[in-house]
Amino acid sequence: MEEDVDRRSNGLAVLAIAVGMLAASCTGKGTGGPGSGGQGSSSSASAGANNGTFYPLGSVSAGGGIGRIPPEDCLSGDQCQQVTVDCAGVRVRNRAILDVGKPSGSVRGLVVFLSGGGGNKLWSSEAKLPGAGSQQQVDPEAARMGAAFLSTLQGKGFQTVQVVWHPTPWLASPPGEQVGPGRLACAPATVLKWLHDTMYEQLGAHPGGLACGFCVVGNSGGASQIAYSLSFYGLGDIIDGAVLSGGPPHAYFDRACLNESGWTYAPGFYVNFDASYGFGLQTRGPCAMHDQSWASRWMTDDVIDGAVSFKLPNTRVLFIWGSLDPTGAEPHQIAYEDLLKRAGSSHVKRMVVPNMTHDITASSAGLNDIEDQILGT
Repeated sequence: MEEDVDRRSNGLAVLAIAVGMLAASCTGKGTGGPGSGGQGSSSSASAGANNGTFYPLGSVSAGGGIGRIPPEDCLSGDQCQQVTVDCAGVRVRNRAILDVGKPSGSVRGLVVFLSGGGGNKLWSSEAKLPGAGSQQQVDPEAARMGAAFLSTLQGKGFQTVQVVWHPTPWLASPPGEQVGPGRLACAPATVLKWLHDTMYEQLGAHPGGLACGFCVVGNSGGASQIAYSLSFYGLGDIIDGAVLSGGPPHAYFDRACLNESGWTYAPGFYVNFDASYGFGLQTRGPCAMHDQSWASRWMTDDVIDGAVSFKLPNTRVLFIWGSLDPTGAEPHQIAYEDLLKRAGSSHVKRMVVPNMTHDITASSAGLNDIEDQILGT
């Protein structure tokens, strides 16, 4: 996950006031403590969130109402459009930019790419230059490699779609609204289902077995978007293959927020989790403060304790980790991988890429592993 959900803005708190972020009215929460109503908590992965029933998906409509699409959110030569997402029980709409790269030759399928942090940047250009003070500076070589990788897939018959959440990060809630990432993940899950039912179906590509098909790739917070879509929203029936790199950091985020040994993150990560409960970037929320009173609420929302199901009989899942990744999310990735396997998901594997950091687009080896997964069966 990125060190904050929106480094391109002046801060989440300001952005939230300006645009009105996602909020689930069904939670009925105020600003004073996590509360115990609404979803309830669960420490059992078999019971999981929503009492063992997948969360409902929302709806997608054309147009985002944000005016001109920023050039950094649309690759040159691609076709870009805006959509708006409405979720049941969610007070405020969310908006996304879809960067669509058309396939050439015989059409084989569609691959969706989800970026890290709050998902408010292109997957292909989310990598930043290393070093202090460069968090807003895109790594030009990694961006070139990312764009070239997408072009390669398009040349092999795959339509590519990069999802950019703009202007509101998918995992951010407005001040005082304790929505949580489980409910906020309705937006990415709904867009994935919509892309499958519209763009993918229109391609007429229906490969046999477990081939892509309809596949998804996500890095860091993008991996969390995928994990929630599979385990909270039941999209395993439509996703042929998934690649989760650098995450999902939300797997056991409750343990990180409780400062449990072996599960903590690098400094700066905790604001991402607090942002989902209405705490701004300039506020030390309960996760950053390791507030024990929030434990049961966090367990309801983490990918593992809140999951409805880990069984993915018809989805190939690849976890990728960089040997030089400093974020501390590896135990979370391993835990989620293990539970998928123990639930009977027989097409799950994990790879560690030597000399790769958290930015997979900066690693030719990491990109090759993604391509092998997409082209495989």
